[in-house]
Amino acid sequence: MKGWIKILLILAVLAAVILPFVNRGIRYYQYQQQIEAISIQDIDLSKLKDGVYAGTYDVGLIHAEVTVVIIDEAIHDIQLIHEHDRGQRAERIINDVLHAQSLKVDMVTGATDSSRVILKAIEVALSE
Repeated sequence: MKGWIKILLILAVLAAVILPFVNRGIRYYQYQQQIEAISIQDIDLSKLKDGVYAGTYDVGLIHAEVTVVIIDEAIHDIQLIHEHDRGQRAERIINDVLHAQSLKVDMVTGATDSSRVILKAIEVALSE
């Protein structure tokens, strides 16, 4: 009987050690699937009325909230709340969008995932 208790104890310890790694792997896989599924569509600014538009996009590890100001069929300002420790470089994509007046801009190297999430949040804001 004591041998079974040792085996069960070892299995319980192994499960406690391995389970967090398996869970993290599953969450990362789901995150990658969400990132790969992001498709950015450009917005026809001529169809937008002057105003302030808000949008959010969240893929779990990265979250972006934007407020976009449209005046005279042009993007005049974008305010961003971006939650991702390593993706801060992507925040400069806002300047690219303002300069190009388009969502068809290059992703920020080294911060591609955050760039996609930020652009998608802008698209969501201007599509609703």
